[in-house]
Amino acid sequence: MEKFALISNTDNGERIISSHPVLKRLPVKYARLALKYINARKTGVIVDNENKAELGYIIDVPGFFMDWHKLSISEKMRYVKGMTRVLDGLESRLICFPHVYQYFGYDEISYLEDKGFVILDCYLQRSSGLLLVLNQLLHIMKRDMPFMNTGIWGADTDEGRVWVEALADKVNNMCIGGSSLKALSILADRVLRTTGLSCQVTTDARVCLNSKNIAVIARPTDAKYNLVKPSFHFAAARDYPFGGIPVVPDTGTYVVEMAWIDFPRELSAGVSLKPWEELGVLEGLIYNVSKVYREDLLNQRISLGQLQRLNAIYGLYPLKALGFIQKGCRIHFDRVRMDYYRIKRRWLNGKNNSGNNAP
Repeated sequence: MEKFALISNTDNGERIISSHPVLKRLPVKYARLALKYINARKTGVIVDNENKAELGYIIDVPGFFMDWHKLSISEKMRYVKGMTRVLDGLESRLICFPHVYQYFGYDEISYLEDKGFVILDCYLQRSSGLLLVLNQLLHIMKRDMPFMNTGIWGADTDEGRVWVEALADKVNNMCIGGSSLKALSILADRVLRTTGLSCQVTTDARVCLNSKNIAVIARPTDAKYNLVKPSFHFAAARDYPFGGIPVVPDTGTYVVEMAWIDFPRELSAGVSLKPWEELGVLEGLIYNVSKVYREDLLNQRISLGQLQRLNAIYGLYPLKALGFIQKGCRIHFDRVRMDYYRIKRRWLNGKNNSGNNAP
């Protein structure tokens, strides 16, 4: 099995400081100032507890915590080259980096690929997890789902079409939006023929997303919109979170960034892992053990079939979704269920007291 390298950006440099022979002895203030002079560093090892085998490594890059986007190209490349030296020493050519497109552009990615590294952005893993979350929410809200207003922005992309396909036979009201009116119209015709659902079509993100119970962002947008409560906002764009989500999470309005997967207990890292890091570990493991998954990654076009195959792989281990991640926090499905029915009861009581039919 090929050992993978999880490139992390969630630790803010704390692991580098605590593992460095010099920095850990300095006052925190001075240790943080010295970070910019430090190259990438191995800060953890992913171990199979059963046989004590090393499966992968955690690599922290100080530049990510040093206003990365203000650095010059040469300064960024210095950190990238330092990272490759660490990876060469570990004999690891497989890079799992969920936030790769937030930090690396064409120059950095081309350099790594020319050096023989395989870069995985974990997008199929994240999309598959979002589908698991959707399916669980469908179960929680099964009586109300047909009546929920749904908006899918970016439905003219492969990512958006996956969500249209996943939801088209579950709801009675769907608006699909994007930049290509022709592609959207073709998709709407296909949905009508296969499910009988007539979709509203728009190129205006506000029309697509306003006043929806389920909003899916498969293409970034800066449009301002408001969701009703209860509502679920799926961050499905590949370049999330820099795509921007102009929704402030509140009780009854959930931003679903990724699934909260029950992390395998037979694995340990020696350090506490954040949700995005756990996603990267799963990417490295499944890439190594599943030929089907590796073949799916070769196909640049994402499909519902790919995500369903990955969900089937999860079921073999088994790995299940306990909830989802919102702004870095774990939200359990039990909390969602309680919030959902509390809000629903409040709405029904208000409806009965006012004697009108407005939600």
